[in-house]
Amino acid sequence: MMKYVSFKAVSGVILQIFLLIIPFIMPLYTPRTDIGTLLTVISLLFAILIGFFIAASTSNLLRLQTLIADEDASLIALYDYAKLISAAAAKRISAAIDVYMIAALDYDQLEYSAYTRDRLHDIMRAVNSIKPKGAEALQLYQPMHETKNHLYAINQESALTSKKIISFSHWLILLILSVLLGALLLTVRDGGWLTSLIIGLLFVAIYRVLELMYDIDSNEILAKQLSFENAQHVFQSIDKLPYFPGYALERGYAHPPQKPYRIGVYLKTGSLEKKIKLVKPRARHASS
Repeated sequence: MMKYVSFKAVSGVILQIFLLIIPFIMPLYTPRTDIGTLLTVISLLFAILIGFFIAASTSNLLRLQTLIADEDASLIALYDYAKLISAAAAKRISAAIDVYMIAALDYDQLEYSAYTRDRLHDIMRAVNSIKPKGAEALQLYQPMHETKNHLYAINQESALTSKKIISFSHWLILLILSVLLGALLLTVRDGGWLTSLIIGLLFVAIYRVLELMYDIDSNEILAKQLSFENAQHVFQSIDKLPYFPGYALERGYAHPPQKPYRIGVYLKTGSLEKKIKLVKPRARHASS
């Protein structure tokens, strides 16, 4: 399969190369006043804002990671409870969870909580339809509904936690400070290649810090790490084949297993309407 290279990755590399060579191609200029104090103030303000936003975004990211694991465990527990109470109920719960997890994976970020509530309600209706028979089933009935109610709380908190913290106005302030910091750094050049290289690397470092902050705030890092890997454990636990949206395999976010799995092929660009296909990998023959 041809390796997927996103426009963002290519443009990012080109921009970093450009930032690296800026100090070498920009003409030297010397300010009439001492810019040492100004450079210190802007650097300090930039560092404080960056540190605050990264800390706040990371806190949200870690909490969202916990919520994803908690949600997956609760879905598996619901199926286990239903399987112990009734085989027919377990099939309904399994089907409802399967539809919910597939819908959640349709979103390449982790903002699916607000968009998949209808599918979550289907799970709850399937749980509410279970009628326990016998003393053992009655003992499992209460913890099953406690797990169901816990899923509602997880969904509500996930919808809030997955939202971005850094607004447009915040990004505007950070970009202005970045430009001012870069302009002041250019004034300390002495015409030598070493100082130009150091300043170029500082430009690249500023860009990478801003990019890292964006990835954390938009949950992009966690989406690549968890949204596909953890979901497969749920599919396996509810006796369903692994499922991957088409874009996940194309972009290298997930790797197909060496066993039958399902793949979602989207019918239109920008639409979530899809066709689910069964894929059966060819068995690898041992070399003689």
